[in-house]
Amino acid sequence: METIKVMPISLSVKLVIFSHLSDTQELARMEGNPIHQINRINFAKFLISKYPDTSVEIDPDKEYQEFITQHPNMKF
Repeated sequence: METIKVMPISLSVKLVIFSHLSDTQELARMEGNPIHQINRINFAKFLISKYPDTSVEIDPDKEYQEFITQHPNMKF
């Protein structure tokens, strides 16, 4: 069986923030439980505070892992 290597994705901080906020809008329309929306908003705020220059490219999965590591008491 062949192993497939997944390369990290590099996206601008601005794009990741907009994506999470757009997803939050959709979740708010579909779900009654606000935990997912709150987490996405908090992640966007985390990125804004960490990267004032939102044109910088990042690996969003790596950043999200750092975010949840720094907030161990947050519900996910």
